[in-house]
Amino acid sequence: MARLAEAPSQINLIDVIRGIGRWKILLLSMPLIGLFVGESVLLVNKPSYQSEAQVIVQSLATPFDQINQCA
Repeated sequence: MARLAEAPSQINLIDVIRGIGRWKILLLSMPLIGLFVGESVLLVNKPSYQSEAQVIVQSLATPFDQINQCA
C-alpha cells in the first residue's frame, strides 16, 4: 500500500505570535543583560588616553586686506 504524501502544514500568524509570547521573558531579558554588561564594562575600565584642545584666536588681517592707494 502506497503512502500518500501529507500536505505541508501552513504557518499561522497567530501561532507565531503565541510562540514568541512563550519566549518573551528571554527575548526581553537578553538585551537588558547585554546593556547592563556593556555599561558595567564602560564604568569599570579607565580611559586609555586623554585629549586636550586649544583654540588660538589671532588677528586675521593680512596685507591683502588693506587698500592699496596708487597715486
